Amino acid sequence: MIKATHFFSGLFFKLTLFIVYSNIWVALSAAALTYAFFIINKVPIRLNSVALNFGLTFISYNYIYFIGHITKPSEMDAQRNTWIKKHRFIIVALLLAAAFWVGSQLIRLHLIQHLLLVPLAALSIFYLLPLKKPSGIRWIPGLKIIIIAFSWSFLIVPFTFSHLLPVKTIITQTIFTFLFIIALAIPFDLRDIKHDGKQLKTLPQLVGIRRSILLSQGLFLIIGILLFINSQWIGYRITHITFTYISIGFVQHSLTKNSLYYLFWVEGIPIFWLLTLLILKA
Repeated sequence: MIKATHFFSGLFFKLTLFIVYSNIWVALSAAALTYAFFIINKVPIRLNSVALNFGLTFISYNYIYFIGHITKPSEMDAQRNTWIKKHRFIIVALLLAAAFWVGSQLIRLHLIQHLLLVPLAALSIFYLLPLKKPSGIRWIPGLKIIIIAFSWSFLIVPFTFSHLLPVKTIITQTIFTFLFIIALAIPFDLRDIKHDGKQLKTLPQLVGIRRSILLSQGLFLIIGILLFINSQWIGYRITHITFTYISIGFVQHSLTKNSLYYLFWVEGIPIFWLLTLLILKA
């Protein structure tokens, strides 16, 4: 019995490492957020759009981490760097499969989506350049969190819904998503505060750890209140309250946790939010 428990716990841990370090989990978060917006806007769900955002996020994050693994391995999380080294073949195979599928979907996009994809692709390519010295827009002081929030918000809203929602709705929901991603990204800057150079001028470096935590929690609270006010069905209101409570709790306890906590629990907030929406909707 004990051996079986150890076996399954070990298997679960390896599976968790795989979905997190292969960037499947963060890609699922982008897909979950896209799916949630289809539900909130009461627009017929287009699974191709959800899957496309999964694929684009998967390719983008693996590109960035692979560049980091090759050019700056000493600056990466040691466990993640070792995992990537052992599973290079699997990552490359998954990347090729994702790239092939995404490429086959691009011909179906509207003109405005093609235009929006250009700056999004540029941000991914130039975020971290394959050079030994720190190169790329990631290293521009104060911009790291802004770039991440901009990329996610434009992928989730204008890129996906440009031909489905009114312009006013697109603008307000892009701003909403931007603030949500800022709130979600702050804990990662808190995690990296000991390793980030002072020249990066991240939010915790500028305003301090405690204020950064309060800002992240405050943004989650504002987002939860707005979602609650703009939802008429009680099930959605319960979901948004739950989402707000969980998000604030994850941020509160993030300082005492290891890197895997951020990568699974904090990065998975959109997934948990969507699951709650689907459970109450069923």
